[in-house]
Amino acid sequence: VHWNHAGATVAGWPASRLHVPDRRNRILLDCAAFPRAFATDVDAFLARLTVPDLCDPDGPPVALAPETIARPEAKIWRFDSALVHRGRAPHRLQSLADLVAPDTVREGLRLFLDRNRGMATDKVYNLISLLKVIATWHVRARPEVLDALGALGVRPRPKAIGLTPKNRARLRQFDEDGAISALLALPTQLERKAAKADNPKAAAQPARRRRTTR
Repeated sequence: VHWNHAGATVAGWPASRLHVPDRRNRILLDCAAFPRAFATDVDAFLARLTVPDLCDPDGPPVALAPETIARPEAKIWRFDSALVHRGRAPHRLQSLADLVAPDTVREGLRLFLDRNRGMATDKVYNLISLLKVIATWHVRARPEVLDALGALGVRPRPKAIGLTPKNRARLRQFDEDGAISALLALPTQLERKAAKADNPKAAAQPARRRRTTR
């Protein structure tokens, strides 16, 4: 909150602080909520991606960068958290083999589908792809398990054409005459106001707003 930031950095700012309620519907649970054996298996899977073994014919040919490793790791913890929200007890997830069981995968995906009114997004398809990789190369799942997982992603992905309705609604304000010009001129206007302001409250807020527009 800009007001709270100014209170911590601008001399003479009022002592009152604003509280913004967090209405985000969070899924991710703390890793400590799950068995240590599961976390150990996740670490083993990620280690294969980080430090390739030349003697492992199924390992990656090159080491993946830490920022690349962070993406599948986040997806794994998000998916097992989704299972808990769907009623699965954390202690039932002892390894990645438990995570990629077909019935478990379907149950976890249901949460993400329900949040999007039954529509499969690219995130859902990417999650399915990751679970297939884990089942194939890390878990070494049985052929019938791989076949069941393969059936989850055979439907064609929805083709995104243009902007989403949410983004269209946000950009509609710029249809008004002069809106774009006003936005482009805003940083300069705020800079001039900040330079002319005599009290710290008036000076701090334009400076903060100007940085957020860049």
